Amino acid sequence: GANGTHPGEVFVQGLGSPLDGYLVLQIAVVCPSVSITGFSPSSGCIGDAVTISGTGFGTTTNVVRMDGINASINSWSDTGIVAIVPSGVTNGPIFVSNSCGNYATTISNFTVPYVSITGFSPSSGCLGDTLTINGTGFGNTPNYVSINGVEASNISWIDTQIQVKITNAKQNGQVFVSNICGSTQTTSSNFTVTAQLTISKSISNVTLGGSANLPVPGDTITYKIWYSNSSCADAIDVVIYDGLDANVVFSNGSSSAPTGWTNQYSTNSSPNQGYSSGDYTSTQPAASEVKWVRWKNPNLAPGSTGIIIYKIIIK
Repeated sequence: GANGTHPGEVFVQGLGSPLDGYLVLQIAVVCPSVSITGFSPSSGCIGDAVTISGTGFGTTTNVVRMDGINASINSWSDTGIVAIVPSGVTNGPIFVSNSCGNYATTISNFTVPYVSITGFSPSSGCLGDTLTINGTGFGNTPNYVSINGVEASNISWIDTQIQVKITNAKQNGQVFVSNICGSTQTTSSNFTVTAQLTISKSISNVTLGGSANLPVPGDTITYKIWYSNSSCADAIDVVIYDGLDANVVFSNGSSSAPTGWTNQYSTNSSPNQGYSSGDYTSTQPAASEVKWVRWKNPNLAPGSTGIIIYKIIIK
C-alpha cells in the first residue's frame, strides 16, 4: 500500500519446535507514512535547489519528481529534502516517495516561468513616456527589456506586467523580454518613437539673363529647403537629398546648412540613399560631375527648424 505496515516472517531456531526445531513468528514491520508540509521556493529556474519539508521521508534517498520529471537529490533526511529542478519542468506538483514505497504529492505546484508577451501599450510614444508590457512568466525579479535592441530602463516589474521608460529615439522596433531564468520572447509588432519631420523646397531666387526673362545657359537658380521636427522625439539619421537635372550643373561651394548637418555629393546617377551609403562623399567632386547632393544629420532634436541652401547653374 501507499502507507502502512508490511508483514513478514522471522524464523527462530529453538529446541522443541513443532516444525523441525524452528519457531515461525509473524511480525509487522512499520513503514512511515510520507507527509509533505511545504516547499520553498514556490517557483524558480531549471537547476535551482528546492527545499521540501515534511516527515516520513526516511533516511535513505529515494525518488522526487517535479511536474512528473525525476529530480536529482542534493540532500535527504527524514524531515527535509533538497532537490534540483530538472529540465522540462513548467508547472506541476512535487512527488516524494520513501524507500518503503510510501509517497505523497503536493496540492500546490512548483512553477518555472516562461516568458509570454500578450501585448504592450501604447504602440507609439515620445521620449520619457512609459511603455507597459503585459504577459506571463516575467517572474517577480527584474531582468532585461530592450526595444529594437536598445536596453530599456525598468520602472516596475511583476510576473504579469512590466513598465519601462522610453529614453532613446532609436527604440523603434520589436519589444524583447528576458526573465532571470533565461526565457525570452520578442514581439512581432513594433513600438514607434513618434517623430514628425516636415520638409519643403522652393526656388528663392533666379538670376535671368535671357530675353523675355527666360533662363539661358549660365543663369543661376537658388533653392531653399526648409525642415522642421515638430514631434516630441529626436529624428534619427535624417537624410535630405536632391537630384540634378541633366540640363543643370551644381554651383561650386554653394551649399550651406545649419550646424549638425553634413553636406555630401554623388556622381552616381542612382545612388543608395541610406544614411551610411558609400555612394556619397563629403568632398565635392568637379561641379559638372555632381548628379546628387544631400545633407544628413544623426540627431535632429524636437523643435529643430532650419534652412538648407544650394545653387545650380543652367547649362
